[in-house]
Amino acid sequence: MAPPVPPKEPFSSPSLGIRLADALQKTTVAPGDTLTGCVYRSEPAVGTHSRLTLSLIGRLWNETEREVPDHTSPYRETRTVTVRSELELFWKSQSLYQGPLHIAPGSNEQTWPFSVTFPEEPERRFAPRGSGMGFTPPKAYIHNKQSFPPSFNHDDLISKRSRLGMLLSEPVSVVEYYLEAKLMIQAHGKLVDVESLLVLPVAPFWHEPMLSRYRLKSTEFERSVASKRLLPGMRDARPSLSDRARRLFRSSKDPSFAMKIEVQTPKVVQLENPNPIPFVAHLTALPGKGAQALRDVSQTVELTRLGIEIVCITKVRPEDRLKDDTMQESRSAVFPLQAGHMLAVLGPARTMVLSPGGRGVKLDIGTLCRLKMGHFLWKQKVSDEATTPSYCKIQPSFTTYYIQHSHVIRWELGFDIVGEEAKVYGADEIVVLPPSDYRVPPKEPTAVEAAPPFEDGCASDRKLDRPKAPLDSSEE
Repeated sequence: MAPPVPPKEPFSSPSLGIRLADALQKTTVAPGDTLTGCVYRSEPAVGTHSRLTLSLIGRLWNETEREVPDHTSPYRETRTVTVRSELELFWKSQSLYQGPLHIAPGSNEQTWPFSVTFPEEPERRFAPRGSGMGFTPPKAYIHNKQSFPPSFNHDDLISKRSRLGMLLSEPVSVVEYYLEAKLMIQAHGKLVDVESLLVLPVAPFWHEPMLSRYRLKSTEFERSVASKRLLPGMRDARPSLSDRARRLFRSSKDPSFAMKIEVQTPKVVQLENPNPIPFVAHLTALPGKGAQALRDVSQTVELTRLGIEIVCITKVRPEDRLKDDTMQESRSAVFPLQAGHMLAVLGPARTMVLSPGGRGVKLDIGTLCRLKMGHFLWKQKVSDEATTPSYCKIQPSFTTYYIQHSHVIRWELGFDIVGEEAKVYGADEIVVLPPSDYRVPPKEPTAVEAAPPFEDGCASDRKLDRPKAPLDSSEE
């Protein structure tokens, strides 16, 4: 089994290097941008003939491992092979210099300036047969089309074991863009080739103002609780031993209170958007579905459990299975989306009074907590020695020939009514848009920076009490 091929890494030396103009060194690159800079060499050189070329390359690739029959084995065993699928999105080359070369010892470095424009769409000549263009935007991009996926790299290999006990690594998927310079020097009948490579951080951006209005999806649930404490004047009463026994065997005759819980989640979010992401819980009493004795009684409901997560899902398709509509899941990563102590931030707002026949109470958790989504989401890791934060870089949603990167928002809410809990949970597909115009790379959090605190009731490494995403939004 061949070892995985690593992504491109930047490298330069006194023999050859690539330097972008000062204004471009700390910015991301977007389709249509003009890149200016120079290729340089400071090491002495003498050549009767030399040729210097510069190439701007965009490519995507994945590697998957597959078990195939081993025909050399008398026991009908299988062997693991690595399948690499690679595709150039574009390849632009230009000649910067051709002629004799002389760089004397102790002299200033030799530079060759360049100017190259980043393409706005993939080159059709590289497209696989029988397929369309290389980048298919999510549905949210129908009227605002992207031309390329962002720079993308799943560099952590997670091991798993096959049914035969053989160690397999999960598929690797990479989208990368880079400048590559090659210098050929001919002297004394010999050819010397040197190279330099500069990786470009490419990030698409939204061509319109930042989202201010969010499209929401509504999911409705009906929940009920039963307790004598729901009756007027009985709130502080404690259940007797016989009451607990009846409840254990689901034969409780306590009065019940029913309510409708409508949860509204966004269909689309945008990275680095200062506008808070709406996440709404709308609670309404259902007196017609509860006990007759409670039809005219208001009940106090308190939000006690709150968890919101973003699931990043990456899938790949091998090159020899392009016509297959299904994609092989590479991996999924789960990260809490939260605004610090959300329950503490909500404060008194998380306690609601539901009146019979009323319109209910609407709690916009996202707006009250200033819920936002940046390029980096924090995750809490709990070890034996200490609790340390970690983070993951979030990329926009995209789909291309061999790679699909999508997102799911997963949530859980728990409400307390006179000591009884009513829980709802769900998961919905969500499109993550890039920022409207984000040319400065996001600052990566450092180990000394404090991560957002985690509330006991908020999402953390504690698994939410729900099925894996995506989840059917129908009632349990």
